[in-house]
Amino acid sequence: MRYKHPDGHEADISMSFSPIRNLRGVVTGAAVVAQDVTEAKQAREAQKLLNEKLARSNEALDQFVYIAAHDLKEPVRGVHNLASILLEDCLEELDEEYQEDLKTIAELSVRMEHLIDDLREYSRIERRLEKADRCTPHQAISAVLEEIDPFIKEQNAAVTVKGALPAGRMSAVCLTTIFRNLITNGIKYNEQEDKIVEITGEASARHIEFRVKDNGIGIAPEHRTKVFDMFRRLHGTGAYGGGTGAGLAIVKRVVEHHDGTITFESEEGKGTEFIIRLPLIAEEESNSNE
Repeated sequence: MRYKHPDGHEADISMSFSPIRNLRGVVTGAAVVAQDVTEAKQAREAQKLLNEKLARSNEALDQFVYIAAHDLKEPVRGVHNLASILLEDCLEELDEEYQEDLKTIAELSVRMEHLIDDLREYSRIERRLEKADRCTPHQAISAVLEEIDPFIKEQNAAVTVKGALPAGRMSAVCLTTIFRNLITNGIKYNEQEDKIVEITGEASARHIEFRVKDNGIGIAPEHRTKVFDMFRRLHGTGAYGGGTGAGLAIVKRVVEHHDGTITFESEEGKGTEFIIRLPLIAEEESNSNE
């Protein structure tokens, strides 16, 4: 409430009342405590305005990155096409050194296209999350396995779901992004003859937890603080099939957008287990109890 001081200035006051009782328990009066909360209220308003400004700034930055990435793709694709045409039409006329240079240009332009694609995906992921339909974890995993089935067969890999997963319906983009990247990485960064990825999950009173475990190369101790960095590759450019190093950064952004956490346990040479914990919202809670 607003209170006007005798000197004329106004303040925001928080008041609390406690009954005063006599020996027989009869209320005979009340104790009133008044506290000036003007500064606290002003601080909350200032924080709200700052958060709104930051949200607008982040949205503008994401939009800029998306547009810039889109515009960059055309010239990069043009470079790749020209290099390919020169290789095809002038192969016999070029020295071996120049042939290798043109092949390098073509390869680097393809890698640049992949980097741009991942940058654009990273910038628009929250927009996609807001518009996404919902699905169950089993539906998301089935969709991912169907999508990457040729890759799984090519790598002699097996992906299994052990036990029952929480039945709550969640963002389809969230779940497919998480499972696609973690399953693919578990197979890709793996030197075993039989590559294995196991998925488990459970629901507690407040959270849904998923675990994605592989028998791959593991993560070296010196790399453990870097795995979620954008475009951070922990191996050589062409090692383990190449890649941009954006997958885990995208997964982390998706998880944190849902107020969740992602951690991992790993032993070098023996595999990695990623643990994703997401809040259980009311709709999911009712579905998981069905």
